[in-house]
Amino acid sequence: MSSNSEVLMEVGEDFVVKVARVVPGAICYGVYLVLIYFLAAVFYRHGLRSRASSFFLPLVTILMFFGGTIFLCLDVADLVRRMQVVLVNNPEQTFQQKLDEANESLKKLVWTGQMLFIFMLILGDSVVVWRTWAIFQGYRMWVVIPISTWLGSVIAAIFELGCHLHTHWAINDLSPHAKSVGAKRCADADLSSYTLSFVTNMFCTSLIAFKAWRHRRVMAKYLGSARRKTQVERILTLLMESGSVYLLLYTLQAVPIYGAQLTRSGLLAFNVVNAIIQQAMGMYPTAIIVLVKMQKSPWDATEVSQNVKSGLEFAHSEVSHPESDTTVSASQPGGATIAMVNLSNWKEPTHDKEPHSIV
Repeated sequence: MSSNSEVLMEVGEDFVVKVARVVPGAICYGVYLVLIYFLAAVFYRHGLRSRASSFFLPLVTILMFFGGTIFLCLDVADLVRRMQVVLVNNPEQTFQQKLDEANESLKKLVWTGQMLFIFMLILGDSVVVWRTWAIFQGYRMWVVIPISTWLGSVIAAIFELGCHLHTHWAINDLSPHAKSVGAKRCADADLSSYTLSFVTNMFCTSLIAFKAWRHRRVMAKYLGSARRKTQVERILTLLMESGSVYLLLYTLQAVPIYGAQLTRSGLLAFNVVNAIIQQAMGMYPTAIIVLVKMQKSPWDATEVSQNVKSGLEFAHSEVSHPESDTTVSASQPGGATIAMVNLSNWKEPTHDKEPHSIV
């Protein structure tokens, strides 16, 4: 049996971890509120179209925001309840008895947070996969891998839920750690779902990076020295950068999940990252929607505004692939032009013949 000093140290470390979760979680939630405000303003300004995506994206965003709100409430409730049980209630009990009572009374919160986390990951990934699918019109075969890993993540999460129901929500260990608190086979399903979600985000971010690289290459080829950074390129770059930051957080959380031993400071850092990810998994797809709606979407249109030398008009490029529908035509006051680049159907030409100009 542990001595009072050891139990007191355990209680203190537990409180430090809980506070370390609440503070960054609350800060990220504040940023999340700002994103939701911008999202509401954008949808109010543009309205909802009759397409499926116009209803799917707001619905998912609302669900993700409610999920983020529940995460923060769970962390706050966990901290307050532990303080009440350990520091206020039943002063005649030992710290060990109080700690055991607190752990027992918070089991429902633990399970709610764990299952919500895995399904919120899947919901957030659905937006990322949806947008990657939309960007890669004409090259949908590239999106088969992230779609497959996303579906695998869904199946693993459903299996985990069934496993916990079968084991009657048994808990192996309630001490702060990185892995699932359930039975081993349930924890293995949890790890599988998380891993597949990780792979899904890696593939989607890589595909968006490839799309941004290809777009820059096309614009440099056909506009040459007149080229400036386009709106589409800015959006793709922002999507790529935000995806990279999200993957970094994913990686930091994955290290202890895959078996790395944590020191006290490492456990504290993991919980901080976990609290951030709880909000980031909703903030990331919401930021994607806001970025796309506030600017011209690279998957809703194939027009790219670009100022080039006045008085120039480029005809269809004479390349070996007729489906590469690339034109530039004067249409702006003062002789400025708009570059029309169909990125969905573009393929690498087999020979370098420059587009001719008509003065």
